[in-house]
Amino acid sequence: MSMKMSKKATTIAIVNQKGGTGKTTTCENLGVGLAREGKKVLLVDADPQGSLTIVASLLWLAVRTMCEFIIISCGDTAINALAAADTTLIPVQAQYLSSKGLEQLLQTIQKVRRQINPKLKIEGILMTMTDSRTNYGRKIDLFNWQNSVKDMISQIEFVRMVDVQSETVDRYIKDGKIKPDLSVPFGDKRMFHYFREESVRNIAKQYGWDLITPQNMADKFMKFIETMDMSFSYKPVLLKAIYEYMDSNGRVALPDEVDYFIDFYEDRKAHGMIAEKPNSIYQKGGYTKKDVEKNILSNPFKRFEDMRFLMAAKM
Repeated sequence: MSMKMSKKATTIAIVNQKGGTGKTTTCENLGVGLAREGKKVLLVDADPQGSLTIVASLLWLAVRTMCEFIIISCGDTAINALAAADTTLIPVQAQYLSSKGLEQLLQTIQKVRRQINPKLKIEGILMTMTDSRTNYGRKIDLFNWQNSVKDMISQIEFVRMVDVQSETVDRYIKDGKIKPDLSVPFGDKRMFHYFREESVRNIAKQYGWDLITPQNMADKFMKFIETMDMSFSYKPVLLKAIYEYMDSNGRVALPDEVDYFIDFYEDRKAHGMIAEKPNSIYQKGGYTKKDVEKNILSNPFKRFEDMRFLMAAKM
């Protein structure tokens, strides 16, 4: 990094409100690098986590004379540091969520420029914790990754195209049996996986999974119903509710489904029958309509949706 020297110390703020982005490491390494170039450097720890305190205190004696560079590590105290800084360096993890946080930080910097420090400059955005072995580390533009996947098929769409359960696809990806054409990190542990249409067809052929098409969907549905386990299953209750309330366009309101589920299971209990499995909310009782709605969408509905038999929509 090249910076012009001035008579007064150049103050650099290493800023990101998000923790774990490498602010401390960046501040320390930049300070060491400048010191090796013969510059007099002062490190200031303004980060509430205080990770740099020991390093800064050890270097203080060596740089207590007139400094050429003052490097401030800061998180939630960003505004104070930016007000005092000449320039700012922003460490950002190569992840989608980090890029969203960066948008907010850039807005903060613009606000500081307008109201407090009009001479503040952005030295740059430093990508940290990148992994060149991953597709994301090699290929993805952090801020425009959507452009890379706009013509690809998401994992959710994959499951709806192929007669296979989403849990199976999850397991095969985890075990390396299925390799996505592109994977986008979302947070620390989650990944969004994308496939080319040709890849989906090849994977389906490899494992003997049928593709779901408008032509075979009705047959797939009837086969699914015929082989469906009816013991302690929410699926037949869902189908009964749909047939009870479905309009001429094949639509049904979720609140009607919720009421049907409650009436069905409470009626079973009123007649001395077991409502459901012991760990079911209908067997344990004390549930709310919101609990029932969540249960419907996460359990029986999801399997039908995976196979494109049903679709949720906001009205």
